[in-house]
Amino acid sequence: MKTKSLVILMLFVMITQTLSAATVLSVRYCNKDSKTYKLEVKINGESRTIEFRSSTTGTANVSLDGDKIEIKTECGWITVQDGDKVIIKDGCFTIE
Repeated sequence: MKTKSLVILMLFVMITQTLSAATVLSVRYCNKDSKTYKLEVKINGESRTIEFRSSTTGTANVSLDGDKIEIKTECGWITVQDGDKVIIKDGCFTIE
């Protein structure tokens, strides 16, 4: 019985550590456009979406395993790292 409990505890610890390895990348933004953008994001080759609300300053968060994301915008792809501030104007994104 003690062996089963020990195995279950070890599995729980391993799963918890694996789940906590994923981090959250925070992208601060200032959207000067009156349009909300829901854009494709690539994280280590995997596609997801991110939303930037219209006419606001805020933070968009994405769960990931790496330290950067690529965002597909109307003006091309940009690479953003944790803590970067993005300015959105006329559909184009620039890193400040």
